[in-house]
Amino acid sequence: MFFVRNNNPTPNIDLATWQLRIEGSGVKRPRTFTYDEILSMPSVSVIRAIECAGNGRNFFQKSHSEKIEGTPWNLGGIGVAEWTGVLLGDVLKRAGLKPTARDVMPISLDEKKIQRPFSIEKALEEDTLLVYAMNGDILPIDHGFPIRVLVPGWVGIAHTK
Repeated sequence: MFFVRNNNPTPNIDLATWQLRIEGSGVKRPRTFTYDEILSMPSVSVIRAIECAGNGRNFFQKSHSEKIEGTPWNLGGIGVAEWTGVLLGDVLKRAGLKPTARDVMPISLDEKKIQRPFSIEKALEEDTLLVYAMNGDILPIDHGFPIRVLVPGWVGIAHTK
């Protein structure tokens, strides 16, 4: 069991046409990666928690008598899983990461285009991953299939699907 929090309907992804694009002022060689290219890279598995920023939101609503937007969690907006994927830093380096790079901005594929920047230092940490598996299985659609960012220690919305 793992909580599901989606900001929009989950998009249907066709792996035959899906690509991960790495671009911006922080890379020398903007490029795309196919799903198979990502799978062919060295992988790592880590056990990490993701917590929704709204975890406990329902308690605020009860104590302040104000309706809060989003899922009315009590304490169910947190989950722990084994995540398998590739180091985000390895992918960035394949695009020619510049020494002047300061941050990364993953952008979701859903209608709202959720995006949350984080520092290049965080992007290069050994457990910041582009994950394609959860608990030994292909990443489920509601958890970001085909790939999501895993940013340990950061609020759930930073783990862009």
